[in-house]
Amino acid sequence: MAKPENRVMSVCSPDFFAKNMTNKETGESPLGPASEQVAPPDTALPNLLKELLGKSWNLELLISGAAIVFAGFLPDWVERSYYLQQQYVALDGGGPFATLPLLAYAFFKVVAWLLIASFVVHLVMRAFWVGLIGLQAAYPEGIRYDHIPNVAPATRRFQEKKLGRLDDFILRLDRLCSQVLALAFLIALMGVAIGLAYNMVFWTMQAVQVFLPEKWLMILWNLIAFVFLSGAVAIVWFNFKMKKGGDLNEKYGLRMARLGWGFNTMAIPLLARPIMYLSLVFLSNVPPRRYYWTLAGLGVVVMVSVFTILTQKIGEIKQRNLLEIRGWYSAGDPARLLQSDAYDNLRSPSSGHIPPLSIQADVVEGPFLRVFVAYPKTLDAAIGRYCTEPALPDSIGKRERVRLVDSLSLACLSSFFQLSINDSLYREPGWVFHEKDGLVSAKGLLAYLPTASFLLGKNVVEIKTHSAQKPDSLNNYASLPFWFAPK
Repeated sequence: MAKPENRVMSVCSPDFFAKNMTNKETGESPLGPASEQVAPPDTALPNLLKELLGKSWNLELLISGAAIVFAGFLPDWVERSYYLQQQYVALDGGGPFATLPLLAYAFFKVVAWLLIASFVVHLVMRAFWVGLIGLQAAYPEGIRYDHIPNVAPATRRFQEKKLGRLDDFILRLDRLCSQVLALAFLIALMGVAIGLAYNMVFWTMQAVQVFLPEKWLMILWNLIAFVFLSGAVAIVWFNFKMKKGGDLNEKYGLRMARLGWGFNTMAIPLLARPIMYLSLVFLSNVPPRRYYWTLAGLGVVVMVSVFTILTQKIGEIKQRNLLEIRGWYSAGDPARLLQSDAYDNLRSPSSGHIPPLSIQADVVEGPFLRVFVAYPKTLDAAIGRYCTEPALPDSIGKRERVRLVDSLSLACLSSFFQLSINDSLYREPGWVFHEKDGLVSAKGLLAYLPTASFLLGKNVVEIKTHSAQKPDSLNNYASLPFWFAPK
């Protein structure tokens, strides 16, 4: 009988892996039928690679631990990226140009959580594998089915048939751990690649909105969608026809391959080869039925998760919870819902979101109410339709020009943002430009309103804006309840 330390080394080495590729009793491989696996070319591997194969689990544990720490920041990073995009970059907050950032936000949020889940699962599985290695060293014979007490012979035979040898289970678990880690990296690389493609599409759309008239934007959007879908269908059909061989494959097969390779290399220049290596290894070694079923299951999980996060985000924008399961809870009336982020004294220091309307506290005691209204870049389209840009004479000096531009902009914004408290409209709130600092800053308007006329107890501050589609109509931009209790 081998010593425990020799047993541990043999389980971790490629020699042990090669010797235990078949089950001594059934004659079958623990990794599946021979037709579904590729035997490792052990004799062809360089000595260094064989040594790394035996010790790779150390690196896998280290990589998973570091990846979990890094991936833990990704959901918050996606949240802040979307907020910054809406505050400083996006030109229009409505229509299809608002749909694309929302879909991208939901998709990347799902990718972030998938990465966290994948690395956590790998770390737990690999740690369990290490525990089994130690158990194998302590009990080299593994499970001794004939020594299990108080079990009927039929039960022992059933357990032996279902569980098999501990050596075989360790090998299967080792292989599964490596597959999970490779899948996690494939998800990460695909997420980065899709992120690069999204940024290219987003910035192209931003440029198009600047130079094209608004009436042509929807036509261009629909044309791009039609061309993309038609091209995808044509490529799938063409590949299906070429799989059968014949003249079509001989004439166009190599051209299509070069075209696809060139497109992938141009779209994701640094990631095309790693993604191809990982995906083709899975595709060529995993049985097709299991591969496509796994792909379909992962797709369903991603789509359901994207829909859930998208619904939650839309509800947040509309200041209501669309996934609320309580029958009598808030339907979203902001005047009857206290949201912590809207009050400076209740907002979490780690919050990366400043809402459209915020005040200093839920209970106001001083002589002034400090009202901040966020002015995101997405409002530019609506404000541009409502306000007309003045023509200033060239004879005005630079300093005077700056003063006039700011004065006219505040006058326009004072008319665009309709501020009222308890239905009393403030025509001249005394707005000033202000950038609200925090984990993520926001630019907007700030006003100090005297509290002498407020009601003792509950009050409601409300902001309405002119509609982008109908400048004469008003939309409820934000509302906040607060309580006035003078000292």
